[in-house]
Amino acid sequence: MSKTTSNSNLMQSSFIVRSRCSPGGELPCLPAGRSTRPAYAGLTRRIKCIFSAITAIVLLLLIFSPPVLAGFHRNLENGLGSGYPGGYRKAPAYYQVGNTFHASDWINNPTNHDISDNFWLEVWRVEKCERSSGTIDVTGGYPEITENELDQCSGGTIERVARTQKRWWWQDKHQETVRKGRSLELAGEWKIDQPGYYQFDFFSDSTWSHGPFATGFFRALPAPSPSPSPVASPSPGASPSPGASPSPSPSPGVSPSPSPSASPVVTPREQPKSGGNVWILVTLGIVAVASGAGFLYMMEHPKLGKKKRK
Repeated sequence: MSKTTSNSNLMQSSFIVRSRCSPGGELPCLPAGRSTRPAYAGLTRRIKCIFSAITAIVLLLLIFSPPVLAGFHRNLENGLGSGYPGGYRKAPAYYQVGNTFHASDWINNPTNHDISDNFWLEVWRVEKCERSSGTIDVTGGYPEITENELDQCSGGTIERVARTQKRWWWQDKHQETVRKGRSLELAGEWKIDQPGYYQFDFFSDSTWSHGPFATGFFRALPAPSPSPSPVASPSPGASPSPGASPSPSPSPGVSPSPSPSASPVVTPREQPKSGGNVWILVTLGIVAVASGAGFLYMMEHPKLGKKKRK
């Protein structure tokens, strides 16, 4: 009986060895100490880790990066949040006198109730820039100064603004209601009438005592001089008509006063809260990661899905 049992165990052991490692089996017979894992398994895992890390970094940049990297902003005191201002040419890029300056800013309401406030846009002309080397006049739009440099030499504090800037134009107040969980775009336009550097500010009644909630700097250069038109020479023999009286010349010392340019208030636009876009990006990221992981898994298991040979 013991001999029969021993032979049975030996046959079972031989069957197991043949089924796991046999010339006709799924895995080839390898010398002792050799691993049966594919040679590229470690490389596949490294590729998978790198792919996942890159995907996570891209998602974080898409979710937390601001929509417009220009100007300066801060949240309002009544619960509203402000984004970076946009829609304008950031100094030292420039406009020309006669162009229309346009700026906008999105405000967000993350609370569970509607919030109303009065808003308006102001434009201040920078008259001088205070630097450690001295104060320079910038009313002509020169020298070339960046937005960050302008904030350091003519803005940043109320005292410096009072010394270096002059209030130039402002928009009439207009009341807006930002509904709960939504965003609203504020905007304003102004026709540039003088060269130089300017600071624009978005104000509200809730932040008036503490300054603007969104601001930026732009530059205006003189309009190009029109090219003189050729003067037509009089035809030979032509004489002035008799009795024609010369046109009256303007009185000396009197110049026409410019009329103020109309500055329309752009109708605010409303959009859903930006959180919806975040979830769309997250969903797309999950799909991308899952697709990449599936592709790498198929590379690691090339026989998956193939029919076994009989």
